[in-house]
Amino acid sequence: MNVATEARMAKIIYEKDMYISDTKEQDIVRTCEHERLFLQRIRTGDVKGILERRAQGERAPKPFRLVEDPVKSAEYRVCAFIALAAYAAIEGGLDPPSTYALNDLYLRRLAACKEIAEIQELRDEVELLFARQVNQVQEERSSASYVEKCKLFIDQHLVMPFTLDDIAKALGVNKSYLSRRFGQEAGMRIMEYTRQKRIEAAANMLKYSDKTISAIAANFCFPTQSHFGKWFKTLKGITPLKYRAANQIIEVRGGE
Repeated sequence: MNVATEARMAKIIYEKDMYISDTKEQDIVRTCEHERLFLQRIRTGDVKGILERRAQGERAPKPFRLVEDPVKSAEYRVCAFIALAAYAAIEGGLDPPSTYALNDLYLRRLAACKEIAEIQELRDEVELLFARQVNQVQEERSSASYVEKCKLFIDQHLVMPFTLDDIAKALGVNKSYLSRRFGQEAGMRIMEYTRQKRIEAAANMLKYSDKTISAIAANFCFPTQSHFGKWFKTLKGITPLKYRAANQIIEVRGGE
């Protein structure tokens, strides 16, 4: 490292010490805590928290002036905010291409700002939009997880009676939310999916067992044999009796 670089670094260290001595320690702590919360809200997609705090009149601590020009100082600070917001969004699950695209777009908008009020408005928008993007990603992941857990619950309880309330309680999720997300993901209602899975399992039993049709209907929680027959024909296009006649395996061989 050359002498000039060493001298510049030493000067920066000196200026840093002078900056700290001229700044109230509590102001630094307050600003640091505000920025920590700013990043946490984005990282967790806390849109509700952001809106509630704004409604309560929360404001950022008075920023330190980085340069003499107050507009330029605000611009530099929000530039740093945008970069931090982008990293927090990635940590929260937002994909890097989307994150960096938003980062660049907001930097371009920031460069066009002429007033401090514009810059502050942009900073508030950055926080809210990044948090919304993260929230959307996390909700999608959560809903996908709930849908898969719902399907697993159904598979494990085909021979036991249960209701939508039972599933929601077992998964610890709101019944209406689960129903809506399941419909969006699976393209059918939860109990329709359940009936379909039970009919598929019943079809296998018709093929590989000699149990009576009424016993199979009861095994998969259909209230009557006729009710079972109605839905079996609707989904399979054939009655249970004819299905068994065409598909039953008389002898089940193992080890082949």
